[in-house]
Amino acid sequence: MMRKVLIISTVPFRHNGITKVILNYFSAMDKENMDIHLAVFCEKNKEVPKSILEQIKSANVYIVPNRKANFFGYVSSINKIMKENKFDVVHINGNSNTMSIELFLAKINGVPNRIAHAHSSSCSHKIANLLMKPLTKMFCTYRLACSEDTGKWLFKREKYVVLKNAICLEHYKYDEKVREDYRKKLNIDDKFVVGHIGLVNGPKNHIFLFDVFKEIIKIKNNAFLLLISGSEKLNSELIEKAKKLNIEDKLLFLTKRDDVPQLLQAMDVFVFPSKHEGLGLVLIEAQASGLPCVVSDGVPKEVKAIDYVEFLSLNKDIQVWANEAVNLAEKDNRKSEVEKQLTDAGYNIYENANILRRIYMGESI
Repeated sequence: MMRKVLIISTVPFRHNGITKVILNYFSAMDKENMDIHLAVFCEKNKEVPKSILEQIKSANVYIVPNRKANFFGYVSSINKIMKENKFDVVHINGNSNTMSIELFLAKINGVPNRIAHAHSSSCSHKIANLLMKPLTKMFCTYRLACSEDTGKWLFKREKYVVLKNAICLEHYKYDEKVREDYRKKLNIDDKFVVGHIGLVNGPKNHIFLFDVFKEIIKIKNNAFLLLISGSEKLNSELIEKAKKLNIEDKLLFLTKRDDVPQLLQAMDVFVFPSKHEGLGLVLIEAQASGLPCVVSDGVPKEVKAIDYVEFLSLNKDIQVWANEAVNLAEKDNRKSEVEKQLTDAGYNIYENANILRRIYMGESI
């Protein structure tokens, strides 16, 4: 029986966590007897990156107006897509109860299976989120969450299924040759490399990261910060902060990279001081490469799959963070077998994609 599925992203389709999750599941899923459509939008006045579109070229892709900048155009487009297609499933990926907008459109267009998929444990529009909660409950038929924390935050007492942000573990497997090549290419072969991946925004807490890195330099004078982001550039606040701390020449900012697995190989420790996260997909990627990780307590504990992941409070002194990062990096975990640990923890994309396929097909899991 053929199943017609519409996947919707309620955030810009660019180099970010939700986009990567959608791409990972789409690539790994067995699509036999499935007709998959995607409705996505780009940042205001920009285009969806070609490298991302290339990964979903086998699907029917609709580029719709920006959900925030042209809300009525967005709603009209989504409604038209649903009206012109008889979908069996609509799968909405988002961070809040504003997903009820798409759920409502799916309901009035006769879509029987309406999935709300939560990807964060907080949002910036708390009033709208609270007001729209009853609508999500009313129009949703199935709830997915990337972690227990996320499910409890968005769905409260409603029944939900945790579907973790899984990855292709083989792509991130540690490779000494790749590490050497990339460190030479980036001219950091003699550096103690502190790594971080994340959009340049408040929740990622880059100001705190810069302060921690400054303390690391006091312990390791060859320390270097490798900062990878889906954002195009550092904002003025971070530029000024780097100048104030005098770390400009010890920092490399790389944007919109498609070689993240290789860049992770070049790092010595991963520091992730987020104020909050749904799960933190990049932490799964870092662990898959064997990287020791120092993580804030704003990140769900279930993200930990290997031994060398330490959680610290953001209220802890930055010296504690710096010492933990250096101490963890001295424990050689890169060559250990982490793939089984991550699979056992539920982060193997092929196993999880099969679960999502069964949900799409209306099978029990």
